[in-house]
Amino acid sequence: MTYSAGDLDKEANALVDSYLKQGLQSDPAWLTQAILDNHPLPAHFTGAHREFTDVCRWEHARSAIRRAVNRYKVTDEQQESKQLVLRGFEHLQRGYLVTRNKQQVLVPTELLTDDELEDKALEYERMAEGCRSHAKEIRQFIRERRVAA
Repeated sequence: MTYSAGDLDKEANALVDSYLKQGLQSDPAWLTQAILDNHPLPAHFTGAHREFTDVCRWEHARSAIRRAVNRYKVTDEQQESKQLVLRGFEHLQRGYLVTRNKQQVLVPTELLTDDELEDKALEYERMAEGCRSHAKEIRQFIRERRVAA
């Protein structure tokens, strides 16, 4: 096999990054279809075999796109890759996942509304509060363990 799962992940990452570099909002379904369009099935794939193959291809490509898009998702454990950071900043990402029209899409930072950016800032502040509380509990545990020993 000359095309591997790793190649699919690289293709998905490149596609997501290219949309951001072009300043385009990207919908995961569009990105998934773009990957499939790059790898058309032969005409002789028909009937149930074609349907089965289409389902498998879609799911696998969609999973690769999901991983690529999730690099931009806010998480407690997030360790920002320098390739995701907007030039001139240390943490500000090139794009963020937001919900528009009841659908999660990846939007270049420059195209986000002030309200969407403020929502992201609040997400990070809530995460920071949770991290501070977590650190406080760890220290409390250490103190209680020392007293009990």
